[in-house]
Amino acid sequence: MFIVAGCASTEAPSAPSAPPARPKPDAATASSASFSSADTEVPVSPGAASPRISCLAEVEMHCRDGYENGCEGDRTTKMACVKKGLTAVVPCDREIVHGCPAGHVNSCFAKPPYGDKHICVKS
Repeated sequence: MFIVAGCASTEAPSAPSAPPARPKPDAATASSASFSSADTEVPVSPGAASPRISCLAEVEMHCRDGYENGCEGDRTTKMACVKKGLTAVVPCDREIVHGCPAGHVNSCFAKPPYGDKHICVKS
C-alpha cells in the first residue's frame, strides 16, 4: 500500500523571474574598445566616455586596428585604447599643453583620469 502525502495548492506555480537586463554600451564605449571576461560586470563611471577598469583587473581588452591597450607599457592605469607606439612620460602633476586629435582625450583631464601621465586615449 502506498500513501501519498503533500500539500495541495489551487494557485498555479509562478514562472521563474528573468535575470535583470544588462545595460547596452553607449556609442563611445562600443567604438573604442570591447571588454570580455566570464561573468564580470563592467562598471560604468557616470559622466565618463567609457568604463574605467583598472589595469590590475583580469579582463581582456580589444582595441581597433592601429590602437593598443594603454596598460601595456604602463602608459595608463585604467584600460584605454591608445595609438600604437605612443609613449607617456610627462606626469599629470606637471601642467603642459598636450593637445589630442578629434575623438581622443588627454588621460589626465578625463573625469576620472585614465592614468597619471599625459597621453591621448580614444574617447
